[in-house]
Amino acid sequence: MRGNVRRAGTLLVPLWLVGCGLSGKAIHVGAARDARLALLAQSSPARQQPRLPLEGEDEMIPESGESRQTGSVIIGELLAFFPGMLVQGLGHYYAGDYVTSAQLFRVGEFGLLCTVVGGGVGIGGYYLDKADQQGFAYSMYATGGTFALIGVTYFLTAWFYDMIDTPRAVRSGGEPPPRSQFVEALDFFK
Repeated sequence: MRGNVRRAGTLLVPLWLVGCGLSGKAIHVGAARDARLALLAQSSPARQQPRLPLEGEDEMIPESGESRQTGSVIIGELLAFFPGMLVQGLGHYYAGDYVTSAQLFRVGEFGLLCTVVGGGVGIGGYYLDKADQQGFAYSMYATGGTFALIGVTYFLTAWFYDMIDTPRAVRSGGEPPPRSQFVEALDFFK
């Protein structure tokens, strides 16, 4: 039974990577900025490129003097859906809501970290279970599962919030949501 699951997992990972079109390349966060700038360049050709962040500045939050303009809701949703599945906050970044985007990115990173730690602890329990250390292996399964569940919850929450709130952010020209309890609750990730 375990051999079949292992073989299925070994086959599914490459198929998933090929299906997602990742081919081993990392998603560049600047792609959302480039798409937004290209769309804005069509509407106002005299608009200047934003300055690059200086060392020590948060590169996800540009200077506050940048003018905010609305973009396409469809492009924002598409960015929030697929690349946003791997890099949370791209929809809000496209919309110009850089503060919420940075917070969603940090929540997604935290969720991914917890999921990876949980998976590692679970794999450690699997190898202990093979070595007849069943009592300790079961506690590692429980610990790994708890970490993974917490991580997946944070990861999916950030992704779903980005997809759901991106149309509002695009229509408002990148203004943060008014008195959003969810965004205010993310302050501990700063």
